[in-house]
Amino acid sequence: MQGAFTGVCSKAHVPSFLKHADSLKGKGAEDIICVSVNDPYTLNAWAEKLGAKDKVISHGISLHARESVSS
Repeated sequence: MQGAFTGVCSKAHVPSFLKHADSLKGKGAEDIICVSVNDPYTLNAWAEKLGAKDKVISHGISLHARESVSS
């Protein structure tokens, strides 16, 4: 994901995952995980705003992203 609260992620990406969650899980997906560089607090607030709190697992990877860029 580009980032929490960005236009395309809020209006297209996450809503699409939510719309197709049952289908994805029916095909064997155990979880839907959105990865972004935001901190977990921001991701949780964003998930709540989108109604995705209990449907999508958010994982902030900002530390990993910084390490990758530095390498």
